[in-house]
Amino acid sequence: MKPHVARPDPSSPGSGLDAVARASVEAVIASFESRQDVLLPILHGIQDALGFVPPASLPLVASALNLSRAEVHGVVSFYHHFRSEAPGRHVLRLCRAEACQAMG
Repeated sequence: MKPHVARPDPSSPGSGLDAVARASVEAVIASFESRQDVLLPILHGIQDALGFVPPASLPLVASALNLSRAEVHGVVSFYHHFRSEAPGRHVLRLCRAEACQAMG
């Protein structure tokens, strides 16, 4: 008889994250619990902790802030600063805005 292995419920928020990443995401969310309008700071905190915002973390953030996953995904996909995948070893950023061109 095979022993029963507990598997995470795929419908539960954050089920696609490993334990370390999930703990990092939950720690960032917990640090902003007493504040309002904290979606952007939470997303910045997750990216600072993990290097990117894993798609599996979006349900955790949405649940904590009483938002839909679509609302959180919309913010992550709208701002070019947020990454949905781990970055490469080297990251090159080009700024073609007028202010950057004026600065050389």
